[in-house]
Amino acid sequence: MGKRVLGEPVVGPESPRNMGSNTLTDRPVVRAVGNRQDFLDGIRGLAALYVVLHHTWLEIWPADRFPSGRVMALTGWLMWGHLAVTIFIVISGYCLTLPVVLRPEKPFRIPEFFKRRAKRILPAYYFGFLLTGILLFFFIGHKTGTHWDIVLPPTPRSIILGLLLQPDIEGTINHAYWSIGVECKIYLLFPLIVFLQRRVGVWTTAATASWITFPAAFAIRNESWAAVSPHYLAIFCWGSAAAYVVNSPEPCWRKIRGSRLWVLALVAAAIATVFLCYSWGWAPQRIFALDALAGAGGVALLVVAGRSGSNPLRNLLSGKPLVLLGGFSYSLYLVHAPLIQVVWQYLISVWFREAVPQFLGMLGIGVPLIVLSAWVFYRFCEKPFMPR
Repeated sequence: MGKRVLGEPVVGPESPRNMGSNTLTDRPVVRAVGNRQDFLDGIRGLAALYVVLHHTWLEIWPADRFPSGRVMALTGWLMWGHLAVTIFIVISGYCLTLPVVLRPEKPFRIPEFFKRRAKRILPAYYFGFLLTGILLFFFIGHKTGTHWDIVLPPTPRSIILGLLLQPDIEGTINHAYWSIGVECKIYLLFPLIVFLQRRVGVWTTAATASWITFPAAFAIRNESWAAVSPHYLAIFCWGSAAAYVVNSPEPCWRKIRGSRLWVLALVAAAIATVFLCYSWGWAPQRIFALDALAGAGGVALLVVAGRSGSNPLRNLLSGKPLVLLGGFSYSLYLVHAPLIQVVWQYLISVWFREAVPQFLGMLGIGVPLIVLSAWVFYRFCEKPFMPR
């Protein structure tokens, strides 16, 4: 495959390609048709859809007036969209490292890496930025008491930060873009990650990143710039290590990925995450701890789903609807937030006055419209710039 592959970008666009023939025992199982590891698209599709549902929930019940009682019991699981971004970070680390694992003899060319990152991420990002700006200027630029109010009014500083891909510092005209800024910072450090992995080892690199960044995240947890989220660098390294576990043909990695403890780790991480989410409630100062659990669960999920042999989990995640959704999940992430406001403001809130009917209307009408619109955006603003 040569230089055709150096991974794909962040919350949505990673599309790892198989760079060598695989055996039944050692290499990741990839669909016979095409060259994707389809289960990754399935995971991304689920994560992107959850983010859309999360922001739809916040549209009806913003942070200052969460629902209570039976409504909260039935819908409160949609509160944790932040953790879906954690899964995206794990997948990003996996996908960007995959070519390094499958072609270890190939030199890592830094200029080529950044050129491909820019070509893959920036066009769709700036098209999404432009679309958001147009909608803000003409349709959704005044406060309505919804979650969208957090971006209003847009300031010259927030616009400039967004154009510079630094929306995580003080926000920007699209509140979903904070994770794009976090990811771009990690991209800048990725060549260093590859260098350290080759010099001191994969696990040493991941452990060092964890020892440095998680204490830093704890130290700034109450600061306004905590959205920089330094601990995501460690979680990215965990996903990078998962690429070695799942794909490397070396005996040590085959032994690690064959362990039955991965299933136990996946179940334990999922249970612990759910338990702490409901025990703590929405606690921004503790979110980095939940990110650690979700990140560990994401690594276990990649390993369990990526292993060869009979694999019901992989088959489930490789279903066509999820793979299709995962294929344009980057576009869905880029445009869903302003579209939620448009649909609610000009359609759902006109038809329904009460919160619960509005939420059901958004689920039945709004979310399908938003997904369809994101697919159209993908066809015209993302796909033309993807590597063939």
